[in-house]
Amino acid sequence: MTRQPQILVISNTTSDGEMVGELLQKEFHQVEVCTDPDEYVRIFDRAGADVLVLAFQTLKSAERHYLGLLKHAVRMRGGLHRTILLCVREEVKEAYHLCRRQHFDDYVLFWPISHDPHRLYMAVHQASRAIAAAEKHGPHTGVFALRTHDVGAEEEQPITPETAPEASVPAASTASVPSRGGLVLLVDDDPFQQKLIAAALAGSGLTLEAASSPGEAFRYLERKVPDVILMDYELPEMTGLEITRRLRQSSRLVDVPVVMLTGHSTKEVAMGSLSAGAADFIVKPFERDTLLRKLRAQLP
Repeated sequence: MTRQPQILVISNTTSDGEMVGELLQKEFHQVEVCTDPDEYVRIFDRAGADVLVLAFQTLKSAERHYLGLLKHAVRMRGGLHRTILLCVREEVKEAYHLCRRQHFDDYVLFWPISHDPHRLYMAVHQASRAIAAAEKHGPHTGVFALRTHDVGAEEEQPITPETAPEASVPAASTASVPSRGGLVLLVDDDPFQQKLIAAALAGSGLTLEAASSPGEAFRYLERKVPDVILMDYELPEMTGLEITRRLRQSSRLVDVPVVMLTGHSTKEVAMGSLSAGAADFIVKPFERDTLLRKLRAQLP
């Protein structure tokens, strides 16, 4: 029998948060609600959560507040959790793509007030089962577990909706700047993924810059040589494998290690990445410690 999950509902509207909490309490025993954005981190760090329900009226608001938790909550470094987005009909397609890209785990069409509460119950039950499977077989079971707080990092002020976008990664510059601690070039066309990885590397001593397309990546590499490249497997116009093969043909860039970032854990993808010249690969979703360990392993 699956154990009862510990559920945390966060919202920036008291009435919405309490309504979702009361609904979940009809089915589950351990439900906590927090509607004060300044308290999200403290509440999460106090008890953690198996299932985090994001009860915001817009997906943009949900993204901002979740980035704040990822950046500042210590418990995000350990333990597994699943995220469930509550969304309006107009944002269902966007919610689907966010979950498909593994930024969140599941979504429920909920606003205005859902006439199918059992759909939310089912999402929580499925999340609880996925966590149980992850605890039994390891972290790579679909649990979104990108940890972002670094032990020993300087204490920062709690993130707010206004300051959360500061987690975004700088665009790749063309100025020649010496690398200290390691310069990482992220090649990824997904802005939210860029923010997540920027938050993950905050306080690590690594410098992160990003290119959002193959063309932007090649222009960057004409002017600057990073210590390591974190390459998305699926990119528009040209795949990460094709870019890596071209880098291996350049005498100037042949020795720059490439770590492939992929949502596929098949043997074919792994072997294809290594055959193309990648030094390593990371399967999404991944833990922050894994990301740091694999990047640092490639530093000179």
